[in-house]
Amino acid sequence: MRNIVLILSAAAIVAGCQVKPPSEEGQVYQRGVVSQEAGAFRFRLCHSLSWYSLSSPPELLMDQYSSASAGREGVPVYVEGWGSDTPDGWQLMQPRVIGGGLDECEETAEGAALRAFGHGPAWVADLSEDRIVVREAERFRSFTFSSPEYLRQGNLRRWSADIKRGRSRIDVALSVEPRPCIDRRGIWYALSAQLELEGWVFNGCARYGDLGRLDLASRYSTPAGEYLRDLHLLLRADGRARLIVDSNTEGQPLDVRTGHWRRLGSGRLLLETERDGGDQDTLLWSVEPDGSIRLVTDDPALGRGLRLVSSGVALQWPEARNLRLP
Repeated sequence: MRNIVLILSAAAIVAGCQVKPPSEEGQVYQRGVVSQEAGAFRFRLCHSLSWYSLSSPPELLMDQYSSASAGREGVPVYVEGWGSDTPDGWQLMQPRVIGGGLDECEETAEGAALRAFGHGPAWVADLSEDRIVVREAERFRSFTFSSPEYLRQGNLRRWSADIKRGRSRIDVALSVEPRPCIDRRGIWYALSAQLELEGWVFNGCARYGDLGRLDLASRYSTPAGEYLRDLHLLLRADGRARLIVDSNTEGQPLDVRTGHWRRLGSGRLLLETERDGGDQDTLLWSVEPDGSIRLVTDDPALGRGLRLVSSGVALQWPEARNLRLP
């Protein structure tokens, strides 16, 4: 019965992991690094130690890897894109970013569904469900435009808005299209962007945002044989969560806590749950470099320092975040 409950719970979690933008059926978006040795490609996720063979890497990936690694084998090169979770590991199918090293795994673009950027001068535009935030580093300026209007013309997507400043208005328009773009560091992006601001036009690249969520899993569990009790933490893309505690004692019911989760800064995960009896718990977890999570706060039932390892698929973006991105 316990296994049935856990299987049903896990199925509900996977059903809630809707992604944006539309992808091929069964594919998920993920990021990590690729390496080529003896002519064979392999891949590992950010914050994971396990390597997987890439049996059929896309030609685009092979070409860009050769460029990013300067022809040297064994060099880890950052990639992100759509892929499939197979018995042999995660397989990259449609790259969206190729280039850079392990430090690219720390980029999160927190709070943005899409981040566009360029140089000369430096600018960044973060697009979310209800706003466009534009920052100009060299001029120490930032603007927040609310409720942008959306327009699609063929493969080009365009969001526009304006704000009032004194007696005048400032207009902004962000256009994104699926056309390759290479930034000044030599990193390849599948999306090109153009920002129109105060009559000026800035060109650049674009990538999907809220990348920190991809480092989380839909399910975490206690390592086999490490604790007397088994714990399973299930995370939904829409922010809901369920913590299941199995005491492994015959006749003892499962302790099921439901609630919500959210990411905090500095690699923290906040879990707020409620038990059947109405008692509420707030648990703070740290996301470890190896992809596991560790309990930071003290809990009368769970103690402190409890470690859970990933045992589910990579978490995706919620369906509500689908902004019709390319």
